[in-house]
Amino acid sequence: MKRNFRYVFLLLLILPSSLLSQGWEGINGTAAASMDISGVSYPGEWSGFSNPAGLAFISKAYASLSFENRFQMKELTLKGVSIGMPALGGVAALSGVHFGNSLYSEQRYNLAYSKRLGSAFYSGISIDYCMLSQGNGYGNASGLTFGLGLLTGLNENLMLGAYVFNPVKIRLSKNIQSEVPVMMKLGLLYSFTRELIATAEVVKNSECKAAVQLGVEYNAFGTFAFRAGVSSWPGSFAFGIGYHPKHLKLDVGAGFHPDLGLCPQAGLIYSF
Repeated sequence: MKRNFRYVFLLLLILPSSLLSQGWEGINGTAAASMDISGVSYPGEWSGFSNPAGLAFISKAYASLSFENRFQMKELTLKGVSIGMPALGGVAALSGVHFGNSLYSEQRYNLAYSKRLGSAFYSGISIDYCMLSQGNGYGNASGLTFGLGLLTGLNENLMLGAYVFNPVKIRLSKNIQSEVPVMMKLGLLYSFTRELIATAEVVKNSECKAAVQLGVEYNAFGTFAFRAGVSSWPGSFAFGIGYHPKHLKLDVGAGFHPDLGLCPQAGLIYSF
């Protein structure tokens, strides 16, 4: 057991520093991940983590599951669940994500609320509970923080999104290394047609340098979506496909890191 823990701990140290905050970042959903974007201007059922203002676009109650396997290693698995529904004049959602295994894990539980404030202006807020768990007596820690998001239509084709998570930069414990990073996102979504959209984002994590993320999605035959995207840091790219019949969204995709390899992803969303 101790040998396994040392192996995972060493692995986390030598991988890019952004990997250490996978649980704190939450899950952006398989659709956004297939475009290699954070989803700050791409509203949907996983907006509680990427930009809570995007929840205002949800019109029905839903339940969703998401799964990502970083570099095909079970120790680096990211799992999430989210449920939401229209409530109190807006949309509320409860989401949770777990990254890691019994030896080391990062977990974030998110209660988000979004409301439309004008013809093309949306706001959102989230209360987030972050928990770090370490096996073999290395210590656990937890704490509360929050996130704020905005979405606005600049014209009928162009949307701007902005989001900040953990602006107070909480530390979960004084006894172990457990700072939750500040995350800032700014992005644009442009609709060329009803079928074709493109996104451009700048994402900054206080633990790593800024990244520029570009993605594209094409919807065909009313039920299929084809996606692709690239990120300037760490130089990754992604692709995926979605199948969306009446009440169901089934998405699969994969990201590719130039040094560390493939990251398969899958997601399921059911609207009631």
